[in-house]
Amino acid sequence: MAAEFTLSLSRREPAVYAARLRVRPDDLQANELTIDGVVKLDAAELAKTWEDRDGRTAAENYGRALADAVFPVGPGPVPGAETIRDAWLRARGEAGNPIRVRLELEEYAVELHRLRWETLRDPQTGSPLLTDQNVWFSRYLHSFDMRRLRPPARTAARVLLAVAAPSDLDGTRIGVRAFGARDQFDAEREVAAIKDALAGWTRDVTVLAGPEKEKRPTLIRIVEHLRTGTGFDVLYLVAHGALHPTGPKLLLVDDDGKGAVTDADRLTDELRRLRFPPRLVVLSSCQSAGDGHPAPAAGPGGELDAALGPALGRIGIPAVVAMLGNVLQTTANIFVRTFFKHLGSGQVDQAAAEARQAVVAARTADSWAPVLYTRLTNGRLWRDTRAGGDRFDQWDGLVQQLKRGRCVPVLGSGFLEPLVGPTQGLAERLPGAQAWFAAIGLADLPQAAQFSAVTQGGEALRTGYLTALADEVREQFGDIAPAAALGEAAPAQAGDDPDDHAQGVRLLLKAAAARLADDHTEAHDVLARLGCPIYLSTNPDDLLAEALARAGRQPAVRVCNWLTPRDNPPGAPPEGEKPTRERPLVYHLFGHLSDPFSVVLSEDDYFRFLIGISKAHFANAFKQINAQLVRSSLLFLGFRLDDWDFRAFLHFFMGQEAAKNRREFDVRDVAVQLDPDDGRNAHPDRVRRYLEQLFRTAQISIYWGSTQDFLAELESRCKPTP
Repeated sequence: MAAEFTLSLSRREPAVYAARLRVRPDDLQANELTIDGVVKLDAAELAKTWEDRDGRTAAENYGRALADAVFPVGPGPVPGAETIRDAWLRARGEAGNPIRVRLELEEYAVELHRLRWETLRDPQTGSPLLTDQNVWFSRYLHSFDMRRLRPPARTAARVLLAVAAPSDLDGTRIGVRAFGARDQFDAEREVAAIKDALAGWTRDVTVLAGPEKEKRPTLIRIVEHLRTGTGFDVLYLVAHGALHPTGPKLLLVDDDGKGAVTDADRLTDELRRLRFPPRLVVLSSCQSAGDGHPAPAAGPGGELDAALGPALGRIGIPAVVAMLGNVLQTTANIFVRTFFKHLGSGQVDQAAAEARQAVVAARTADSWAPVLYTRLTNGRLWRDTRAGGDRFDQWDGLVQQLKRGRCVPVLGSGFLEPLVGPTQGLAERLPGAQAWFAAIGLADLPQAAQFSAVTQGGEALRTGYLTALADEVREQFGDIAPAAALGEAAPAQAGDDPDDHAQGVRLLLKAAAARLADDHTEAHDVLARLGCPIYLSTNPDDLLAEALARAGRQPAVRVCNWLTPRDNPPGAPPEGEKPTRERPLVYHLFGHLSDPFSVVLSEDDYFRFLIGISKAHFANAFKQINAQLVRSSLLFLGFRLDDWDFRAFLHFFMGQEAAKNRREFDVRDVAVQLDPDDGRNAHPDRVRRYLEQLFRTAQISIYWGSTQDFLAELESRCKPTP
């Protein structure tokens, strides 16, 4: 675990900034240290240290002057108290592990964002501070995007590589900047080098480069690829760029392969609209982090930094690598190739540290040019799931249970995310929900549904939920099918019958799922191939039943009768019809779209569910399933710890007769959990330890990783060895 240093700067008055250093030791038991101070920094004066000098000398002088301002010698604002300089030197000396350094700048302090922070020198030794392998540096950006970060999706990340090499580059201009033949990228060489750098951890690389029309990286073609299925984890864009009075520009290509000067804001807008944006964007493009020139100080609410890199961070891209100034191709090539080589673990700031050291070792004049922006609290894009799988030691027993037909998958809302995105997106679309979000900010689906039901009525909530599902699918997949073919899938109007509208939404989901059907790792299809007799789902869709049918099975679909028997007849297989591999049971615990009023949505619905399942009519309906669960291993898939459906299911199951009788058979269950070290938790190790303790009491083993990775590994272990 790395010790963490976060330096925050906010403008107090011209050239004077309030500073706060937060130090979190690498010892989980130690307390966080906070030191306040004042930084006097005149960007225009600092820029003079760069003038009329060669690159390396200028960077050294600039970095020393920057260190003198950030770590001034002498007493701080509080007499006798430890200063930022003292705290840094002491903590730096005590750290036994790598140090994560985050720079957090006031949003509208453009003059600070334009500085060459990557030149910063150690206040004691004068050596480059941020080119040490053990110093993991990034510029932390606050985002206007309030969505949770997209969870890690796969062991081998998907990479989209686009190289824009216009055939008419010689003589092309972006404003006052002209390009010549010597500025041309060698697309073939670049693609080969990047594939080689990525080979250690992924070979899933899609390339947009070369003379073929279908591979030319136009803006439209790049965006079309990013919209495909669940998108890409990494976008690497090689293109000339420049800041311009009208905004940042990129030199992409048109369909004829000629240069197309493109407003970079168009790329930002397209990425903003993606349901699954990349977790990392790497811009090998000049001035994508700014031009390095000092900017006048703006007041509160003034202009934000216009460069493409920080703009992408502000719309919610978790990590962005961009170039400050007119970067040398040699510098960019060395940095990016080293960076990708070390990125397999997902630790983006560590990979950047390795890349910075490689650039310094090559003695390029602009080693400071690559800039890493993140909105991650811990610098981790994804967890190295290969390591997670290695720590999971229940494979043999789980495979044996599966072969005996004694595994029961329990599906959470994560299974629907590839089609409709996170549930928060649905919550924001519910009738009246915007008033709730405006009042309290973030909210989960049950909270927003409760507010909608109380203020708009239960039927308006159901109709709004169906419309939200349809809108989210269309936003992700575009005009996925003609409206006529989907019947009532058009947006519902006041007075529409939710039952009629639901059928159209089911068809829309089916059409969207067909887009993903070619991916043999799609989670529903993998589950269907595993051949379990019983599947429990907390989702209201048909996707699992359709996947089972594609796999040649004949599923019986039943819906939990948590409402009264009159409203929702007992949903259980007929007496004597035992679920088998060939005729499995799909049991929808929280309702189904075939009856929109059976879907558990609001907080009150969850309470009614827990009350309803305690009644005698439910116990009788569930009796046959209970008998199967006594000796079966449960696989919790697609849940988060704070999901209402996860907590409600645990309460439901622990009250069943099967849960009381399972201990004598020593049945082991498995919960697939996305690692808390995903950028949303400041103390992931503590969260991980809590989860392990929580599940241990219920005899549940944890697989740290994604559902897709877990299912792929489980399926591979079930196949006979050739």
